[in-house]
Amino acid sequence: MKFRVYEEKEATEEPVVTLRLRIYYDDGAELSAADSDGNILPCGHLITLPLDGTVKRLEAVNPDLGFQLDHRGRIKLAEED
Repeated sequence: MKFRVYEEKEATEEPVVTLRLRIYYDDGAELSAADSDGNILPCGHLITLPLDGTVKRLEAVNPDLGFQLDHRGRIKLAEED
């Protein structure tokens, strides 16, 4: 038998997003938001990393995850210097 202790969190604590990296050896990798068991959340697919070295932002990301999204529901990119 295993036990887990419930820890009450303060309301001001920022939400934590668990990330899961799935590697597809023929196609690259995908970064997704997951629950505590590693299951990908609905609309939790964030980006793919194809073998050609590019990064593809995926559309329709769940806004409840807290990422800044563009008009297509993709994670916004930071301005680079």
